[in-house]
Amino acid sequence: MGSASCVEFLDNKSMRVKLSGVSEKGDSKQIFNFDRVFGSETKQQEIYEFAAKPVVLSVLEGFNGTVFAYG
Repeated sequence: MGSASCVEFLDNKSMRVKLSGVSEKGDSKQIFNFDRVFGSETKQQEIYEFAAKPVVLSVLEGFNGTVFAYG
């Protein structure tokens, strides 16, 4: 028994939500753009390098920093 993903990653900055009963042609309302998106196969190291490492390095230089992740 498998499951289908409800999102489609268009590139490393955008994704489309797959809505049942909605035509996939030209409906830009279901496309979302972000600074970066990571697919379900992305390794934790790649996410750390992109999102957390710059904050950690800044903290070590004396700046305040927070990393909040969801998902």
